[in-house]
Amino acid sequence: MDFIRKLWTPSTKHVSLTGGEPLLHSDFIKTLDIEYPLYLETNAGLPEKALELKELVAIASCDIKLPEHNCTDDYSELLKNEIETISIFNESAKTFVKVIILPETTEKSLSLAIDGVASIDRDIPFILQPVTSVHKISSRLLF
Repeated sequence: MDFIRKLWTPSTKHVSLTGGEPLLHSDFIKTLDIEYPLYLETNAGLPEKALELKELVAIASCDIKLPEHNCTDDYSELLKNEIETISIFNESAKTFVKVIILPETTEKSLSLAIDGVASIDRDIPFILQPVTSVHKISSRLLF
């Protein structure tokens, strides 16, 4: 904390918690004696940890994975957890969602994430981040 205080300037807005998955370190985060707003970047897969930190976080950047990311054998459970985490943070933090768009992303797969976020709050910012690739993203997603 001394190091953060030394680095803090009038133009600094938040302390960013990122890298790996910060929700895995919720016990440590709760012990921080910090007077600065926290910006959390999360994979959003741990709603029980989000509950522990929701009152400490000022801004929550929550990822949603799509089926084509192939990151789990139980996509519906992952999406349920992500939507629950987003809902928890949206109660007390400025929350936004980020989705990585792959060349094989379809409207159908993207609509799962969109519908889930819209069921919480249609005003949650939803960021589409095309993956860096030599392949083009389907123009169907751009209209």
